[in-house]
This record gives sequence, C-alpha cells and structure tokens, in this order.
Amino acid sequence: DPNHLCSSLAVGALAGSVCTEPCEGRNLRRNPSIADIVLEQSTMGLNAVLTRLVYHLQRLDEIPALLLRPEILLSAALPSVAYVITVLLVAGRKSVPRRSSEEAALEATGWTLFSQFFINTLVSLVLEPSAPSMLQVLQGMFLLDTVEYFCHRAMHMNRRLYGIAHATHHSMPMSAELALYNAAAEAGCTGFLIFLTFALTDVGFASFIIVTTLADVKTVWDHSRYSTHHLKHHVQPDCNYEQPFFDVWDRVLGTKATLEEKVSRTKSKAQ
Repeated sequence: DPNHLCSSLAVGALAGSVCTEPCEGRNLRRNPSIADIVLEQSTMGLNAVLTRLVYHLQRLDEIPALLLRPEILLSAALPSVAYVITVLLVAGRKSVPRRSSEEAALEATGWTLFSQFFINTLVSLVLEPSAPSMLQVLQGMFLLDTVEYFCHRAMHMNRRLYGIAHATHHSMPMSAELALYNAAAEAGCTGFLIFLTFALTDVGFASFIIVTTLADVKTVWDHSRYSTHHLKHHVQPDCNYEQPFFDVWDRVLGTKATLEEKVSRTKSKAQ
C-alpha cells in the first residue's frame, strides 16, 4: 500500500531525526578535547569568582564581619602556624641564625608568613566556601606544583628576572627556617598565579587552605637536611625546579637530576 509505505517512511524519518541529534550531541560530549575541558572549567570558575566578587562589592559593610569570623581567621592562619611548627620540629634551636644578615632574612620570612595569613583571609571571599574533598586537594597540589615549576624555571632562565625575583632566595644558605625567604616580587607574582589557577578551576577555600598548609610544611622539609630533591637544585640551580609535592614536570621535561649527577658535573667543570 503506497499510503502505508509513505506513512512508514515518514515515521522512520521523524524517528531518525529525533534520535540522531541527541545521539550526536552525546558523542560530542563524550569526546571533548583537553582544550575544551580546560576552557569550560576555566570559564565556569571565572564566572563563579566574579559572581562572588560582585556580591561582596555590593555589600561592602558586611566584609569586615565575614573576614573576622573565627573559622576564617583560624583557617587563614593554619599554613603559617604549620610552617613555624615544622621549622621547630625539623630545625630546632640549633639552626637559629647568628649573623645579622640571617636575622634580617628570618625577619623577612616572618613578614611573608603574616602576609600569607592576611591574603588568605581575603581569598576566603572569592573562593567557593565548600567542604574540602580529596579530589580537589590532589588537583590543587598538582596545580600548585605546575605554577611553581614554570615560574621557578622561568626565573632561572632569565637573568634579569632572576635578579629581580629569585636571587633573594638563593642569597642565603639553604635552611629550614628560611624556606619561604623570597623577594616580594617572587612571592607576589607566584602567589597571585597560584590563587588565579585555583580560582579558575573552582577549587574551594577549604581545599585551598589544606593544599597551602601541606605546601608550607613540605617546603620546610625540602629545605632541611632530610631532603635531597631540592638540595640538588641548590647545589647547581639548573635542575629540579618542581617543588614542593612532586617531580612530574622535571621528569617530563628532562630537568630532573640526582645529587650525584650534579656533583660530578660540577667537579668536571671545575677541572
């Protein structure tokens, strides 16, 4: 029957048109590129940050009360407190600087810790006030390492940038208590990029505090006598840029070296 055949074809075509579009859409969503994922995540994170920022700007009179909440003050202080406790446990009183230059460096480190506390209170206004999650913490650790690696390597590859930002850190012998002894330019630039990366990926405030606390503790450890990875970098600063958590980027980009390799290279150059 022609009429029946036409009706069947029409129904089949309609069913195909209804089914094909969502199926194709699902396939596209199943296989997005890495760039698409990063762009989408960054856009969502930026929108969330801007939304919270605009919200607080419209209620400026409420900001002091928000910043002075006990849970915010305690959270903001946690990384700096953990740094001091770790220094006392790892270095003890034996490593207290005796030279005036080291005392000045220690005082500068104290100001860095205070600045970290102050900045963390402000960060609480724009990062998501969500409960911490293991996934966000691991994500934050990788992001922080990524920023640190590329900023650190860039400062060593450019002499002018090194002099402005990073020479301060290498001007003192490596010691646990001076692990965060950095120029304001380095601390400000690297710190802002870390915050921006966390904000764009929508890492919550609680996870941010956990990651930065772990980073401060591990940084002290990396500058103690018990760690060799970062010591290799201080022996000869053209390797082992990644710090504090992993060495993924050093391995991938060929900048990882053992202490024995660096010592042997130094001796061969001296000869």
